[in-house]
Formats: sequence, structure tokens, C-alpha cells
Amino acid sequence: QQVEERVRAMAYVDPLTGLANRHLFNQRLRELLGGEASMRHPAALLYLDLDDFKSINDTHGHLFGDNLLREMGARLQRVSRDGDLVARLGGDEFAVLVENPGGDGLLIERAHRLLAAAREPFDIE
Repeated sequence: QQVEERVRAMAYVDPLTGLANRHLFNQRLRELLGGEASMRHPAALLYLDLDDFKSINDTHGHLFGDNLLREMGARLQRVSRDGDLVARLGGDEFAVLVENPGGDGLLIERAHRLLAAAREPFDIE
């Protein structure tokens, strides 16, 4: 059972951040979009990438960049709702899959919360 859990984690979890990976994200997105019409419910996709991340890696090194990605993932997870799927798609790209976002106003508010968390200064090393 432990081996099965480890294999599942390797298939669906980003090893750097512990978030869902692109494979799990795409699977959940297909489930949301491909289900029967009677089974579908509202969903939204929020996408974020870090500006100039390559220059951070080039200037401070990959360990520093990895720590920054871990912290970003933790922040996005912290400000997301239970049930939202927070994923690292690769590199400096993150996405949040929001099921039942609760209307445009609430979704915009949640997007602002994610951006506010991303804009807070980072204390890395």
C-alpha cells in the first residue's frame, strides 16, 4: 500500500513544491470539461507565472529559484479554498482550478487574493 501511494504521488505530485503536477491538473480539467452536461458545474481557471524568473535563476542560482517556487506554491495553496486544485504546471507556471467559483465577483476577489499573495516580498535565504 505504501508503494502504491508513493507511485501515485510520483505520478500526480510536483516533486519540488508538493502541489499537483501538470498531469493531475490536465486530468481534473478533462473531467470537468468532458463530463455529461447534466454533471457539469461552473469552474474557472486562474493562471500565474513569475515574471523574469529566468533572471532570478541566472543571478542567484537554481537552489534560490527552487526555494522561491516552493514558497510561491505554499502561498497559493494557503490563499486557495479547500477543493481548489493548485498545481505547478512546470517551470514558473502555476494554475488554480476553481470548481463552483460562486459568481464573477467572488472569482475576481479570489484572483486578487492570489495576486496579493504573489506580490508580497519573499524572504529567501
